Amino acid sequence: MSIPYLSVKNLSREFKAQGRTVRAVDNVSFEIPVGTTFSLVGESGCGKTTLVRVIAGLDKASAGSMQFGAPLDGRVHRTQMIFQDPYASLNPRWRVGDAIAEPITFQHLRLPTDVKQRVEDLLVRVGLAAADTAKFPHEFSGGQRQRVSIARAGG
Repeated sequence: MSIPYLSVKNLSREFKAQGRTVRAVDNVSFEIPVGTTFSLVGESGCGKTTLVRVIAGLDKASAGSMQFGAPLDGRVHRTQMIFQDPYASLNPRWRVGDAIAEPITFQHLRLPTDVKQRVEDLLVRVGLAAADTAKFPHEFSGGQRQRVSIARAGG
């Protein structure tokens, strides 16, 4: 039996609001096998963002546990969030090519000489053009900005 990439067990997240406790995530458990893509889908307000914020370490769980499995080939685990509002998560002063390149460069995922090609490849994979690296976020539609965010997470 292989060790999962991520194992989440009985995870809950509570907030105190106006003198009462609100349970945004309630007793969630799942495993993500190594080498798979995992999507979290649900109605608005059901706790998807809160759950992912806990997994990403931006919030603390109120109860439960999570554990990342052993790294593959010595690589560090990578979990990327794609925010609902891509315009708010993209720096309006940066060209999208620079925004996509930033995590690739920061995490040393490619040699510096290969980053530009990787950025172009990612844009093409999400249905945009390689030449779009030179554009600013405001030059894209909302759906295209979401694709830029997906490309950025795909580093």
